[in-house]
Amino acid sequence: MNVKSLRDLDLQQQFWDYIMNRIWNLDKPECKESWEPIVFDFRKLREGIIASYWSNGDIGFAIQAFEWSVNAALKAQNFEEMFKCLRGLVDELYPLKDSAKKTYFIVLDTLYFCCYLKDMKVVINRLELMKDIDTKETKFVKKLIHCIFVSENPLKYFELYQNAPYLTYKVIMEHYHNTIRTRAIRTLRKAYLSVSLEWAKHWLGLEQEVDVVPCINKLVPCVDRVDVDRQIVYFIRSVKKKPVAVNDAQGTPTASPKMAATSAVQAAEPRTMPNSPIVSLTESSTRESAESSYARSTVNTPRQQKVPSTPSLTTRNNKVVNEPAMMTDNEKIALYEKKMRTIVDTLSSDDWN
Repeated sequence: MNVKSLRDLDLQQQFWDYIMNRIWNLDKPECKESWEPIVFDFRKLREGIIASYWSNGDIGFAIQAFEWSVNAALKAQNFEEMFKCLRGLVDELYPLKDSAKKTYFIVLDTLYFCCYLKDMKVVINRLELMKDIDTKETKFVKKLIHCIFVSENPLKYFELYQNAPYLTYKVIMEHYHNTIRTRAIRTLRKAYLSVSLEWAKHWLGLEQEVDVVPCINKLVPCVDRVDVDRQIVYFIRSVKKKPVAVNDAQGTPTASPKMAATSAVQAAEPRTMPNSPIVSLTESSTRESAESSYARSTVNTPRQQKVPSTPSLTTRNNKVVNEPAMMTDNEKIALYEKKMRTIVDTLSSDDWN
């Protein structure tokens, strides 16, 4: 079957029945490779549905096909295909039939942006869509968003992961595990010189204590030693490096402003011995050239007009004038806090408690 033939509604229904029959007769439904042909068939069906303008207005059938496409892509762990299905489902089909909206897929779409793409801007927009929806799915995802973008609490995150309402939600959340674990390791290292393996296991969301050290060495190699008898892991002390100014143009370290000014003055002075005849010769030639140049500039003729000088492209600190201004640390912090306030204002206190 090709896309042209699948514009026919009867063929779409027949192809739908064919796909359903293949699903019920899968030999190994637990194997993700078994679902790849199903994902391919659903993609062909969706192309026919879109080409026929949502099956000539049969929005219910189109929604059903897209929802099953999402589930099949999840079974195959084909997240790029799942993302395409969710885009058509949440952004195009659900607005056409409000009564057919399912919070399960809306939350799944939000989880994808939150844990897979880590796109805070889209997550905030999704919160607006779920503002008036109060289900177990929306309660769960609001707590998760607050945990990831506001509190950054790894203990709460892994607690939510264990209590996720659906296994498919856990599959998406697993893509954020290494990010939250990296934050947890850096927090533990800053706060403690050593921690027990039991405590580190909870912070990293691991099932066994033997996985703690390999996990830390994989994400943030900072293990100094492990006391097997006492079950304690010791961290390498972090050495704070002094900040070094970097030249934006060449990427090389630069000196402090005071040292740079001193160097500039020294560079401007002639490198000659005191009382050297070269000094007097240089001074006299410079003075004569300046006087003659001044004399020439004061002579005006009727045809002579003053031409404005071209502005220098550099400033006193040798930075290009047209160079875009870089954000300071305070400006970055202010922008981050503004985004955090947006999320907190969107969520009520009941959403994450």
